[in-house]
Amino acid sequence: MVFLRILCITSPHASFSPPSTYTRRVAVPLAMLLQLGVVLCSHADRQGLAGHYEFQCPSKFEIQGAGYQRETGHSPPKTTIILQQKGLGAKAPKALATYVRIMIELIPGKPGDFAGLSERIEATERETFDSASHSQMKKYARDSGGVTKLLAWHGTRVEPVGNTQALCCTYLRQVKRNPPVLVSVFLVQNYDCCYRITASHRERDTEWPAAIRTFMDSMVFVRRPARSGATGKWTTIINREFNFLISMPPHWQERTTLMPNVRFLCEDPGTGSRIFVSAIRDDSGFEELPDIDGETSVLLLDAQRELYPDVVEVREKRTAYISNKKALYKEYHFTHREDQHTVRLLGMEYTFLFNNMIYSFCASCPLENENALRPIVKRVVSMFRVHTMLGDLPVDSE
Repeated sequence: MVFLRILCITSPHASFSPPSTYTRRVAVPLAMLLQLGVVLCSHADRQGLAGHYEFQCPSKFEIQGAGYQRETGHSPPKTTIILQQKGLGAKAPKALATYVRIMIELIPGKPGDFAGLSERIEATERETFDSASHSQMKKYARDSGGVTKLLAWHGTRVEPVGNTQALCCTYLRQVKRNPPVLVSVFLVQNYDCCYRITASHRERDTEWPAAIRTFMDSMVFVRRPARSGATGKWTTIINREFNFLISMPPHWQERTTLMPNVRFLCEDPGTGSRIFVSAIRDDSGFEELPDIDGETSVLLLDAQRELYPDVVEVREKRTAYISNKKALYKEYHFTHREDQHTVRLLGMEYTFLFNNMIYSFCASCPLENENALRPIVKRVVSMFRVHTMLGDLPVDSE
């Protein structure tokens, strides 16, 4: 059992005896506990453009600051984010010896000007983008009077970028006598806008392609128009693949996410509060969550603190009910570290079994917003439903 192996690795109290009913009882809630830790920690240092995208800045990069831009005379729009080699802003010798840039530009439009975020990219689109981009670069090189040379054109392909796909053209250019630079331009369409991501590095510097790919894989784009609750209205969302219905509060926005096993995520941008639902397959054979006795709680807490030390204080754990299903309810405080700032947060989680699935309904917010989040969670929980036949579920929007 995978869960048993995880337990034996993470808990000093676990043994390597054959799986027993008791061990399986431990393994089921532990699985979701480990999953929760992944969820809590995975977005700790993410940055981006609100309402459009977020990303994880790789350790080899830094975001270009206003001071460096003033010094170089470069003033990009506020909606443009540029990453550069770490240490360049401080003029570190190692950073000055190489070159890499990732520039993310927002190109606004009107609703329907661009394809939707998840729409398939057709071959004709790729051919059109390739032809237009190639012609544009040749004209740019001609107009530069020989300052910029287009050394090679490597064509256009469809590339994965985070939670979507992009058209990507690649070419090799040279400015004056500087070392040749390999450039890849990614175009992501999103209904009423698109994003142009330009990644460039010296061809001879082989350390950068892997770091650029790590950045690309970390991107999460927000589908536009973002589905959000209108003023005074709750929005009901049905997930038919994982058989649950959830109602989203007014002003909250649904987000796409790359977090493992998370099937729904929404947030209140103004307060930093989040509600999400995760679900994974279960092979325990139980029809409902077993009772959690004292020894099992110790095992779970030890494993939680060992794997995720940011979860520092469990405030409450008890049996509860959600969608008429028996659940383990846990409430805890944890820390969110970003740059030089540390924020204390409240987490609330209901874990339960249904139809051979392990579900986890979770909510989190900064501690100062606790009083505002609690009544919202109470109402969302009261309306949350899981059912094998979603056609039988009532849709409660108001």
